[in-house]
Amino acid sequence: MNALTRWKHDLHKLTRIGARRLTDRDLESYLIQTNTNGLVFFVFDLVLALSFYILGASYIAGLLMVSAGLFFVSSVGLNYFGFFNLARISTVSIGSLLVLGCAFYLGKDYLAHASLLLGGIFPFVYFRTRERWQIAICLAVSVLCYAALILTDYSFGPRMDQLGSTHEKIVEAIFMLVPFAGIVGNTFSAVARREAALAQLQASQEQVNGLFQVLSHDFSSPLLVAMIHSQRALETGSMEKKSVERIDSSLKKLERMLRNFRKLANVFVRKDEISVEPTAVATIIERVRANLTETLHSKNVEISYVPTSAGEGVTILVDPTVAESQIFQNLIHNAIKFSTPGSKVLVRITQVDDAMVTIEIEDSGTGIPPEKLSRLFSWTEKTTTLGTLGEVGTGFGLPIVRMCVEAVGGTIAVTSRHQKAVTHIQHGTTFTLKFRRGASLAVQSKPDEDFQRAI
Repeated sequence: MNALTRWKHDLHKLTRIGARRLTDRDLESYLIQTNTNGLVFFVFDLVLALSFYILGASYIAGLLMVSAGLFFVSSVGLNYFGFFNLARISTVSIGSLLVLGCAFYLGKDYLAHASLLLGGIFPFVYFRTRERWQIAICLAVSVLCYAALILTDYSFGPRMDQLGSTHEKIVEAIFMLVPFAGIVGNTFSAVARREAALAQLQASQEQVNGLFQVLSHDFSSPLLVAMIHSQRALETGSMEKKSVERIDSSLKKLERMLRNFRKLANVFVRKDEISVEPTAVATIIERVRANLTETLHSKNVEISYVPTSAGEGVTILVDPTVAESQIFQNLIHNAIKFSTPGSKVLVRITQVDDAMVTIEIEDSGTGIPPEKLSRLFSWTEKTTTLGTLGEVGTGFGLPIVRMCVEAVGGTIAVTSRHQKAVTHIQHGTTFTLKFRRGASLAVQSKPDEDFQRAI
């Protein structure tokens, strides 16, 4: 790690001091902003203090040194000890009081007005609107100090009349530009943060819609089978053993889907740890083959599993249910969907090392058009295409696959040769998956709070 990288890393840690003590994760961005502003004004005031000392204004230099210390203690210091509300209140108040103090020492009304403006804006940058008492305190501090200064007509305390006209103009310019820069920087940061939160919420809502579309699509087939056989029994007044078996099979399939969906919801919301365990790739493929028996038979497509010598008996760290129902079954079902009758879907382990296992799922189907390839894993852009026999899909299978793969610490990539783009070489699609190999562990995922609120 070079000096610049280390410096950035240390600065990143410094702006997040106190974050581990937070119980409300919504406050993390506000804590970071408080620490960042405190550090910025700490450094800025130190530089100004040195400048004024060199110019001979030692009294202002001393006040700026005190201000620098107050900014550091009120932000990083208070957050370190877990006083998050007090840190924000004091950081907001010190900023406006500093400008107000300059108005007092210079005898300039417009600086007092600027401090009031500063005190009226910053509370809404540092606090959520529901934190009303904190906002009220910040506003009250600014208004009361402003009123005291105006009502007494600046008639108490020392004044800095000894400053020369040039120095005075420099001080005036600095203490007008500093609030301006603070307002611009903090307002931009607050608006950007809220826009990012809104974008994340909208993306989460798209994902919610996708999950429910997948659920309704998958449930429709077994429900339809059960309804047909139960309706037939009602019409005939009796039920054949075959109908009972079909209804029982459909209900079991629905129960399995619900169990898988609950598991998928946990992966998506990330409210719990995603437990992973060493699971044999061969076992997953066999289970997927059994689940897709009817589809394979109806389309006359075969799954060919090639472990290779390096991958014989290899295991990967996954949640077995998620890996089977949401990752491999989705990808292999897609491969079947776009394969021609009589073809093969090839599943092979291509590389095994101490850390990772690489698995490829390849078909010789129609391939994916180049314009759709980059949007395959998007929740917001539909890329669904009819299969070779007119099969339909939801368009959300692949985004779910990527979400599940990444949730267990893996990666997924895709290459494809579309049949309209190639003539002399084989067309088809290959998905390349990489999973961790090693001892069992649990992957801790951060809660997606916007998604939880959305549902």
